[in-house]
Amino acid sequence: MKKQTLILLIVLTALTSCLKKSKNKNIQPSKDYTLMQANLSRIIPLIIQVATSRTDFVNHLTVGGDTINTCASLNYVSGDTLDIAQENVKFNMMFSNCYDLDGHLKNGTVKCNLSDYFINANATCNVTFYDFSIEGHQLNGSVFITKTGLNDYQLMLDNVTQQIGTRYISYSGQVNYAFVRGANDTIISDDILYVIDNGALLDRFGNLSNINNPSMARNLNCSWFSSGLVEIVDKENNTQVLDFGNGSCDNKATITFNDEITAFSME
Repeated sequence: MKKQTLILLIVLTALTSCLKKSKNKNIQPSKDYTLMQANLSRIIPLIIQVATSRTDFVNHLTVGGDTINTCASLNYVSGDTLDIAQENVKFNMMFSNCYDLDGHLKNGTVKCNLSDYFINANATCNVTFYDFSIEGHQLNGSVFITKTGLNDYQLMLDNVTQQIGTRYISYSGQVNYAFVRGANDTIISDDILYVIDNGALLDRFGNLSNINNPSMARNLNCSWFSSGLVEIVDKENNTQVLDFGNGSCDNKATITFNDEITAFSME
């Protein structure tokens, strides 16, 4: 009897473990999407801010960087800063294992090919990540930024990847940024960022999902998105709903899948 009970316990333990792993894989797209968008929001606003106007950009070059907003050094590569319409300006933001003002460890180089300063309509920047990481998660690929309104920007991502250990997250699609600016134009920490996107996510286990995000928000003085609902639909047409909360600055979010709510901590 004792032997049979022990075997039953072993079987139940193994079954519970398998069910837990299956559940974690089912909701992994939500977690991977969250990490991808969080890390993009920790670098893209810095690029826009550093190249807002010619005056600001040249001042940042003079002192070696936008020291109010980031620990990155600013490196001029080529182009005509005076008459940018005649020749694009290329610059690099270089992080050297430094904790940025948002509290996240960043390393590597972010390259920008700028067509015009972002104070002007239709300005663009082709951003390339070069051996660049946030908290050890390496970003690869390019993001094409276009200014579309007063404080609005379109981001086009084509197979932007993020490395998690030996696995990769991949995202392709259009992401729209809208900023509500704070009282001080020189800092970004008093801004609110709203993100809308529709794209395709390949999670770290190779599962493809479609994203439907009507709007989520992050106060840039907070490390995480703090409000918004995102629908993530897998290839079997199963939907999970990612809930970032009611606006409180914390790292808590929930995923609803198959009528079950799972809480998790955002990185």
